Amino acid sequence: MLKYSETKVGQRPMRSYTWKNQSLVGVSNRLLRHVDADAASAPHTPIYVNFADLKFPVVNAVVVSIALALGIWFIVVMPRRAMRTAESDAIEFALLLLLMLMITPLSFGYFYSWLMLPFAVITQRVLTGNAWGILWWGLAAVALLALGILFPRGAQLYGNTFFATLLLFIGSSIELLYWNKQKSGSSCKVSS
Repeated sequence: MLKYSETKVGQRPMRSYTWKNQSLVGVSNRLLRHVDADAASAPHTPIYVNFADLKFPVVNAVVVSIALALGIWFIVVMPRRAMRTAESDAIEFALLLLLMLMITPLSFGYFYSWLMLPFAVITQRVLTGNAWGILWWGLAAVALLALGILFPRGAQLYGNTFFATLLLFIGSSIELLYWNKQKSGSSCKVSS
């Protein structure tokens, strides 16, 4: 992964920026630069899905900014040590897993089997009646992932898997913030 240039990431020159790479790096380069989104197939007509035509260093600045924002947000929503429980740890682990899926430079479809943990956390929270807000974020993510069934290549060209993961990250982090607020409120009532 040490080689990162305008044409490739790591040792994957033909797959780095194609629709198969659903990472922040892959999706950002596809949507913000004029790169062939289907270069992996041998005889083909180039496919471009970019909304802008930014220079490579500018796209890198966008990628780094988003990665830093997500990382800082993850640190902000983590509960203090005294307030941690198995429930908060499950949400935190799901957030960490989502962050790893999004930030890694090469993230192909089979990596996203790890979405089972965040969906399990959401399901457990809903079934125990602890959270309904996170359900709507999860349903929106499922809808984005379902686009990949209806339009396999078309949806992935635009990063449906990445954006579904981002929705799960946002929903889970809001849920953890809400959980922190509830626990800090209840600990203030107990101590007074």
